Amino acid sequence: MKLGILLFFVFFLNPFFGRASECGCYPGDDLTIRHLVEADLLFKGHLITKRTEFFPNIGYRYVATFFIDELISGTPKSETVDIEFGYDWDYCSLYFYPGTSYFIVANTSLDFPYYQTNYCSGNKKWEKLSKSDHLLLFDFQSETPGLAWKAKFYEVYAKGKLSDKKPVGLWEYFYSDGMIKEAGHYLKGKKEGEWLKFHHPFQTCGGLKVQYTGRLCDLSQISPPNPAGWVSSVTPYTNGIINGTVLTYAESGCIYSEANYVNGVLVGRLKTF
Repeated sequence: MKLGILLFFVFFLNPFFGRASECGCYPGDDLTIRHLVEADLLFKGHLITKRTEFFPNIGYRYVATFFIDELISGTPKSETVDIEFGYDWDYCSLYFYPGTSYFIVANTSLDFPYYQTNYCSGNKKWEKLSKSDHLLLFDFQSETPGLAWKAKFYEVYAKGKLSDKKPVGLWEYFYSDGMIKEAGHYLKGKKEGEWLKFHHPFQTCGGLKVQYTGRLCDLSQISPPNPAGWVSSVTPYTNGIINGTVLTYAESGCIYSEANYVNGVLVGRLKTF
């Protein structure tokens, strides 16, 4: 458990990994429904200009101005849009270039003047979209009710409904082997109420030191500490923003950490137990 949390902080909070560019986490990865439903703006567009700006709270950043050739989702104010996408990192050799069409996944953030996109947003050159990507975009735009979105090898990785291209009601996300990974409700496209994340059974078996039989272990005789299952964290949302106490749990059900948020801002220190 401690190793998992350490990896989380190293990967997601380290600015080296959090840098922004056009490439995804792994080149060639297909888009996921999560890229689409949690974006504030999705479009096909081409670069007009790039520039560097200084922001008091975060320093220098690149800002790209795109012309929107095809709006897929979102409500931009005009046919051009400014997007911040990081600064001065060379791990990803691909950046935004003039004369190339891109599929852009962008979001807004509190008190920031532009849309933002980052290293793992799912941005791609339009010509690099796979058949699976195009099928996913078709499903997303047609809003097939009750659709279960599937990965390359047909494991279900998300279940939920769309209304006006926004997620509504209960959504469930899964590990690649079909085990529940996360669940919660969307209200008008924004996360609302408590969202639960779950330990994978392999992690639970390791944490509880349950004996394996081959590659499997038997948890059927052990009651999970939470009625919902082997919960790893509980995060409260209000209108898509973390609001309240975020708790993480060990496999045993004991609280591992506690953090309090007000309108998405951490208040006080993260407490670990």
